[in-house]
Amino acid sequence: MRSVDMCSSVNHVTCNEQDINTVIDVVVTATSIILACSGETYRAEDTALRIGSAFGLAKTEILAFPTGFMVSFTLKDGNTITRSIRVSERSLWLSRINEVNSISRAIADNKLTAEQALEMLKELQSRRDENPLISCLSCALCTSAFAVMFGGGVREFLISFASGFSMQFFICFLRYVAMPSLLISIFSPGVATTVALVLIKIFGGDQMSIIAGSIMPLLPGVAMTNAMRDTMRGDLISGVARGAEAFFNAVLVAISVSLVLTIF
Repeated sequence: MRSVDMCSSVNHVTCNEQDINTVIDVVVTATSIILACSGETYRAEDTALRIGSAFGLAKTEILAFPTGFMVSFTLKDGNTITRSIRVSERSLWLSRINEVNSISRAIADNKLTAEQALEMLKELQSRRDENPLISCLSCALCTSAFAVMFGGGVREFLISFASGFSMQFFICFLRYVAMPSLLISIFSPGVATTVALVLIKIFGGDQMSIIAGSIMPLLPGVAMTNAMRDTMRGDLISGVARGAEAFFNAVLVAISVSLVLTIF
């Protein structure tokens, strides 16, 4: 649990009664975006505290987890407002976390009103995902680069490119039909491995470097890093939860690849 008391300062923006709900919505929306984009829990908590302080709330307390958070606001008249928010869908969007950080800094510098900040956060929250074609090409280039890093050549580069493109296209389709993330973690490595093995049988190539490169984007490196950072900062529940999620996803990737290799 973290809390902050606002020190009286002429540089801070004060809230009138009409702005209280807007300020609370700014804090809740910013925190939700950070957690939904796989940001660290301490970053979400710190952002909420800074925004609440900058807008003149007497006291802000927040307890965040990877799957949601509880935040309590103490107003200058002594009344308390508490919000409990669940974050059910999470994905990796580091650019959106950076945009929330930029908005938070602008608020702290008194460059944005509550209405302006809320409008920007709502636009960010409702923003559509990037173009599927760009996403597929990016994943394909990533898998190709990993294949070369693992000792592959031109043939391995091209096969990994096709495997990565097919895998990301399949992932985009599953997300479009609102498939649970668990099933995505199971099926997407199998698609990548199947495409890679079929192309290897046709054109040849180093199987190890191709398959290793194809599944590298699926490994939960960021989740494990965030788990370690949360743990080292004392957020033990969040650290354990993120670590368990990362381990479980890694196991699903390994099982899926192993099943396809066994079948072939």
